Amino acid sequence: MLTKAAAIRIARLSVALAIVVALTAQFVLGLEIASFRTSNFFSYFTVLSNVIAFGVLLVLVADPTRTYSHAFGRWRGAATLYMAVTGVVYVTVLLPLDTDVGVSEPWIDLVIHGIGPLYMVVDWLIGPPPNRIAWRELKYWLAFPAIYLVYTLIRGPVADWYPYPFLDPREDGYGAVAFGAVLVLVTMVFLGAALLAWARRRSRTTARIIGRH
Repeated sequence: MLTKAAAIRIARLSVALAIVVALTAQFVLGLEIASFRTSNFFSYFTVLSNVIAFGVLLVLVADPTRTYSHAFGRWRGAATLYMAVTGVVYVTVLLPLDTDVGVSEPWIDLVIHGIGPLYMVVDWLIGPPPNRIAWRELKYWLAFPAIYLVYTLIRGPVADWYPYPFLDPREDGYGAVAFGAVLVLVTMVFLGAALLAWARRRSRTTARIIGRH
């Protein structure tokens, strides 16, 4: 019979493999399209968040004890937040608008926008870092999205291409982009705070249980 630790390890490996297979398949399929650009492919926040999640999951599979590392906990928390935002924004904004997000196969879409984000959140809820995480971690988690936003707005006019409609100022101007960016930021702060609150609560519970023994 599988132990809980073994089951989690298998689940992490399975999701990590699903992510890398989906991203690889999408990249290969993209090469068949004349307008495909590698730089554009890696300019999707979805792709970047999935790459980070893949790396985090692979490290946890190789060495589960890394979950006790404060430094690695920061990366894991960031990956979980980015994937959560990827899933939420896709379901609430991109999917209803039938936005072209550069995904050509439904199963790839399911993995990188559904299974991956959902699993990362569940993995965090089931087994958050046991060490108490400070609230200031949230600002570190938000650093990459801020850099990504600046990168996208600078690169957009040069490449004449934007990964998402709410970051494209060509139709409605930079005011609309600012509004969309603020909404995404608020979503990130809310989700990040929720993930932190859950981890901090679990760490307090674990500490009390240990204290009784």
